[in-house]
Amino acid sequence: MNFTSPTWLITLAPWAALLAWLLSGRLEKSPVPFLHLWPSHNPQLPKPKRAWQKPPRWLMAILAAMLFAIFAAAGPRLTHRKSSTVTVIVDRGFGSRFAESAKNLDTSLRQNFPNANIDLRIIPRINSAIGHDWLSRISSLQPTATDDIDDLTLACRQALRESDAPVILLSDQTIQVTDPRLVQFTSSVPITNVGIDLLSVRAKPQTQAMIRLLNQSDQTSAELIVRADGTLVQSRRIALPPSGAKQNYFVDLSSTPAVVEAEVQCHDSIKINHRAWAVRNAAWPIIDSDNYMPPELTRMIEVYGRHRIPSESSRHIAITNDSISIPTNIPVAILAHGTTRLSTIQPLIIRDDLPNIQFVDWPTILPGANVSPFPGKGWRPIVTANGSVIVAIRDSPPRQAWIGFQADDFAHRPDFVIFWTAIFDWLGGAGAPDYTSQKIGPLTANWHLQDPADISLSASDNGLIPGLYKSASGALVAINASTPQISSPPVQDASAKLKALIEQPTQTASLTSSTLLFSITLIIFSIVTWKRPVGP
Repeated sequence: MNFTSPTWLITLAPWAALLAWLLSGRLEKSPVPFLHLWPSHNPQLPKPKRAWQKPPRWLMAILAAMLFAIFAAAGPRLTHRKSSTVTVIVDRGFGSRFAESAKNLDTSLRQNFPNANIDLRIIPRINSAIGHDWLSRISSLQPTATDDIDDLTLACRQALRESDAPVILLSDQTIQVTDPRLVQFTSSVPITNVGIDLLSVRAKPQTQAMIRLLNQSDQTSAELIVRADGTLVQSRRIALPPSGAKQNYFVDLSSTPAVVEAEVQCHDSIKINHRAWAVRNAAWPIIDSDNYMPPELTRMIEVYGRHRIPSESSRHIAITNDSISIPTNIPVAILAHGTTRLSTIQPLIIRDDLPNIQFVDWPTILPGANVSPFPGKGWRPIVTANGSVIVAIRDSPPRQAWIGFQADDFAHRPDFVIFWTAIFDWLGGAGAPDYTSQKIGPLTANWHLQDPADISLSASDNGLIPGLYKSASGALVAINASTPQISSPPVQDASAKLKALIEQPTQTASLTSSTLLFSITLIIFSIVTWKRPVGP
């Protein structure tokens, strides 16, 4: 706190003297009739001494009002110092050249705010980053191909709410946040890109790859390379479409390789979408379920989807516990309601019509389970215990699986995963090979980047960078970047704006009005509480 007219504080001295005089307990003088009745040799009585006395409330209010009036005259102001911590938000999304922007920011901070503390926030988030200081940490980050505009907007708004210091964004994207404290550092070179917008491969009738390129530059030609299982199939110079347009290119393949890779070589500012992959594997199904599924089955569906990633051409399958409204247009698993307790499981019959179903430990799971009546004609029993059908299937219309038991411990055993994986694989017709690829999206730590081999990723970046990923079980998945339309970054002198924000005077707030108002309130209180002395 400071004062605009501190000379008024001199009046605190007489106010303090008045306060001390009133509190010292000065006795009142009054004439008293006197008659000398005592001998003169009697001792004199001691004179009463002064002592600190508590004044009445009205007097205390008047004294306090005088004090606050003095402070109001001095012009008190509350000083609000700016934070020395600057929030830096790093955009690792598609097309962001944050490393170059970070160097420009470092130069600006050294000139204008050398003692700034940096609160570094990375979007998309990453669990760890190499480097001892903020600049080396940013330099060690891998760019991703994510569309993170919503996360960037949220991060900027949150940082602006949490601090009154400048918030710095390192990004080449345009975000819809308008705040004078937001400073955006962009790269100095205009963004150009010739990228693979789509790689599609068909196996029949003739194996063929289609590569769709989007040209967002002034280039007229590029080198198109296609590889099959790492072997060069074709490398040729192609004419590019006009700037802002797309064009498809077709390449015939002599065989049906496991992995097809396409690459475009040209001189532009974004390299992350120059390569794309397609993998020939099982087209895993997309699972649709009712709203009232058991929570353990809901978790199983989520796990299955993470490990057996569907593609755009995947078949949809359904799970329902409604035995009346059963879909007939897609494969479905029907959960029946058990009504009879299974006292014994012998004889136990397991058929191999459903692959891997024999690996479930039925003798341990079934004792004490509740079983449902057999659904009837047209169903083929797969698991039977003591004459009761436990699991049945039929091939049309279309494939359907009937699960007619409920066991208390089943969901807590590894057999639960084995059983439902077998059901989902069979309903989805897993095994029909297809060339698939996925869009940018997070993968679990079970997946590891195989190609490009020169990039080392943390687990949190799995799936955010285009490439060929391999799971612990040996499965392959291709993750490809899309090629969005690139807009020009906002044009501003970020260094000058940051300097102006730092040089802004310290903000202060006047307390004169509130102090004077409180003084008047105390005077009113004193008048209300003052009582006139009652005479004789």
